[in-house]
Amino acid sequence: MLGVGLLFLIQAVMAQEDSTTESFWVFRLATNLMGYASIIVPAIFLKRHLDSRNYKDSGSGVFYPYLVNFFYGKDVHDIEQGSKDTVSPAAKPQMTTVQIAIKLVFCAGGLYSSYLTWGVLQERIITRKYGANENNEGGEKFTDSQFLVFINRFSAFIIAGIYLQMKRQPKHG
Repeated sequence: MLGVGLLFLIQAVMAQEDSTTESFWVFRLATNLMGYASIIVPAIFLKRHLDSRNYKDSGSGVFYPYLVNFFYGKDVHDIEQGSKDTVSPAAKPQMTTVQIAIKLVFCAGGLYSSYLTWGVLQERIITRKYGANENNEGGEKFTDSQFLVFINRFSAFIIAGIYLQMKRQPKHG
């Protein structure tokens, strides 16, 4: 959280000074990396703390299943014991080549449409003036595209975590 505070402080100071340093790509990269580090570094410290306490084997509490699933994953035998609706890999029917191709096209189409939608929406957010009157006078543009990317990745992280909690999967080998 210190990184986020430092990032906002630096951006506030740079906005006040109207300096050319803000447009220098190395400065923008450093502030972007500090923003990501404000999420990643606390997660690393939490993982090391959990490892030092042997939390996976001896932990308990409300957040125990979520922390173990996030940092360690579920073993195959844990999933089979914990859920009756889980189908073992041997019992799954084999997919035909046509079914695999249809699934591939569907997934690729979903990815491309998501990326296209994201690009169009980001372009719209960046190029429009907010607070302008009917004659397009006044107002200001949203200029921090790095913040948009950060929010996109953070929300994807949260949605993926929710999905993994809802649908139990074995660790990938």
